[in-house]
Amino acid sequence: MAHFALWSLYGFFVGLFGTGLWIIAHECGHQAFSESKILNNAVGWVLHSAYVSSLIVSFHRVDFFLLDRLGIPYHSWRISHAKHHASTAHMTQDQVYVPWTRSELKLPPLNPARDDSMGRKATEEVKAELWEALGDSPLGAFLACAKYLARGLSF
Repeated sequence: MAHFALWSLYGFFVGLFGTGLWIIAHECGHQAFSESKILNNAVGWVLHSAYVSSLIVSFHRVDFFLLDRLGIPYHSWRISHAKHHASTAHMTQDQVYVPWTRSELKLPPLNPARDDSMGRKATEEVKAELWEALGDSPLGAFLACAKYLARGLSF
């Protein structure tokens, strides 16, 4: 049981170390680790792509091991991640967002005479549903507070 507990504790601390490396590598990809682009890219590349050797001191001996890299090629990740942040949740430009189709959402096919894909011709029923859904979101709560502060209570 002690053996399992010690290995679990070891795994936890190695996980913390790996998470810290990932955070630093992520900040390098955003060019936020240093003011120097060269330093950001060098550190990011090392953390993403190179092996880092670590030293573990056990009770009776010193063990060396290789901590595996993060496993993601740095420059391709940096470029695609920047594109993702530039268009987060955009239906056609975000690289990681795949919207559900109308049939997957069990919606009727788009009727071009009544609606368009940009929502400029939405029916009053659809507008009412959207405003109701907006009310449950953080943006809706913010707008409700702003309305309350701007106009006061409307009875």
